[in-house]
Amino acid sequence: MLMACHTEKQLDITVYETSVSGAKLEQRTEFTIEKSATILRILPGEKYQTITGFGGSFTESSAYLLSKLSPAKRKEVIDA
Repeated sequence: MLMACHTEKQLDITVYETSVSGAKLEQRTEFTIEKSATILRILPGEKYQTITGFGGSFTESSAYLLSKLSPAKRKEVIDA
């Protein structure tokens, strides 16, 4: 159980890890205690970069169906 800074509300959390060392969505229950705390501040008013999107992909069957559309409709789907 973790306690958020500057509040008395306790949060129940579950931590999962995927890592280059081989963990694949493995639940973590043990953590090391650091001598100094890391302060994490969320400042929604400050912007550092713009996210245009997170990408996407077409499966083989989607690409096949897309190829059956007229060029104008195909462009409409891609642009959307």
